[in-house]
Amino acid sequence: MRRFRLVPPIDLRDLIERFADVEVVAIPGDCDGLVVGLHGPADRPVILVRSEGSKLRRRFTLAHELGHVLMPWHLGGGFLCDTGRVVDFDESVRASAAEAQANRFAAELLVPSTWLDERLAELGADRAEPLLAAIREANISAEVACLRLMAALPAGHVFVIPGSGNRVVLSGQTPGTGVYPPDAGEELDRARLDRFSESAETVSYGTRRVLWWRVMGTGERVALDTGPRSSTEVLRDALGRHTGGVDLQQSLSSVVGAAYGNAFREGDTAAEALLVRFRGRFAKERGLPDGLLHDDDFELWLRKRALELAARARER
Repeated sequence: MRRFRLVPPIDLRDLIERFADVEVVAIPGDCDGLVVGLHGPADRPVILVRSEGSKLRRRFTLAHELGHVLMPWHLGGGFLCDTGRVVDFDESVRASAAEAQANRFAAELLVPSTWLDERLAELGADRAEPLLAAIREANISAEVACLRLMAALPAGHVFVIPGSGNRVVLSGQTPGTGVYPPDAGEELDRARLDRFSESAETVSYGTRRVLWWRVMGTGERVALDTGPRSSTEVLRDALGRHTGGVDLQQSLSSVVGAAYGNAFREGDTAAEALLVRFRGRFAKERGLPDGLLHDDDFELWLRKRALELAARARER
């Protein structure tokens, strides 16, 4: 990208035609694009792109296929690519390593990290609307825009793109946030995310809506004076008011323990970071009474456990 001094919106066709021929054709099945003659006898490979679908999807597919052409270790006669399944940019997704690498190449080509960092420095990270408005200049889909922002923003941000029937199309979080938004295909219940967030936005992006949250506690200091009651006593008082005698103490403690375990393995055990993770764990539907989640003692219990477990981590 630096070699060609590219600035969004990238003129993809002009760039690609330096390395390959392009044809937009009808392609059956789930294939969005493919490269033929990548290492064949012809002088130039040919990129075939599906004619159906949105222009933004074809644009990402073109960038993805160019990645296959330019990465010399992508060997073989060709690649059949379903770029409609882009839900992340790493090998953990249902794709081969080569497909994940081509996705990352396409994302970096369309939204260069240096350009994105400049937009973040200019606009800040407090509000999603100006960030998404700026990144639309790159002429990319809402899905790709959100994933690129998730990789660049600090911890504490969550997004959901809902579709028809209020079902989630795509969701995600910035690294270290610890919030578990509903997965793709699940029904969106935004009340829990609202409960544990300090701000929420709904942003229009083309034909999509993007819901965006900043998680409570981002950059917050956890008060050292949390009262004389132990964390166990605080939790029991809250449970006594909302559960009708049902003992949820062990299951609640297990949720917090799992979040702490992940934080410890990642070396992120400051009380403030733990509190954000704990809140995020309960932003996911767990069948708990709404009254319990809104009880001041529940919040106090999370704070006490954050302080206790942060002290335990320091001792280890």
